[in-house]
Amino acid sequence: MLTESHAEASVRKRPPGTEHSPGSGIWLDIADGAATVTIARQEDGNRLPSIALNALADALETVQNTPDAGGLIVTSGTSIFCSGGVLYDDGSDFVSDRYEIAISRFFEAWTGRRFPIVTVVDGPATAFGCSIALSSDVVIATPRASFHLPELGGGVIPVYAIAMLEGRVPRRVMHTLVWSRRRLTPELGEHLGVVTELATLDGLAAAVDDYRRLFGTIPAAAARGTKELFENLAGRDAVGLRETAKQSLADVVDRIRSGASDQSYLEVTR
Repeated sequence: MLTESHAEASVRKRPPGTEHSPGSGIWLDIADGAATVTIARQEDGNRLPSIALNALADALETVQNTPDAGGLIVTSGTSIFCSGGVLYDDGSDFVSDRYEIAISRFFEAWTGRRFPIVTVVDGPATAFGCSIALSSDVVIATPRASFHLPELGGGVIPVYAIAMLEGRVPRRVMHTLVWSRRRLTPELGEHLGVVTELATLDGLAAAVDDYRRLFGTIPAAAARGTKELFENLAGRDAVGLRETAKQSLADVVDRIRSGASDQSYLEVTR
């Protein structure tokens, strides 16, 4: 089980805002035109079982339905950004029937949003967590960040991870992440154009505050209109991607239940 150092635990504070669904570890705060989602599941390395995915979808829908929220910042309450989706519910050894519904809900809310998202990556972004980080509109990364799609090592096709990244990162970069399973450093990510800004550990708070002030300064309607224009110009078929991913995930779940595949790749972040 992942454990925090004494120093990390001593400085960790309760995230701002309210927790979406008790026990989900997903916190939402909306203030002065800017929304912040904090993934705070320290006890399991910020993995996302169905309860957390549903809470993330709920948070995205709340921001979507808050007209004066110009944008969203997604961060973590620990030194791991996100370790990806886990098909088992907390405390269970059986593949959850709720996972497929939850990840589909999250995918629909994430890809269908009409507001910009900044992800703040101050640690490993692994598996589906890598796709959450790199499919945002702005990616801020510290030297501790890394981006990794290790699923094929467990015989798992990263269906939703690929669907999230399609059209949002260069195809060659996505192929390299999937096939090589090597970790992408923030410096290389910036060079390849998938990381927007490198921030030092000391300068991270200031970099995030710049975007928080931006969302609070420009009219929310202008921020949302700009996001919608980008999406319309890209012409992405989010519905088609979701349906393809849903069918492929059903095949993955069958393989895991039969023992032909597993999520052993999650152990790399423990």
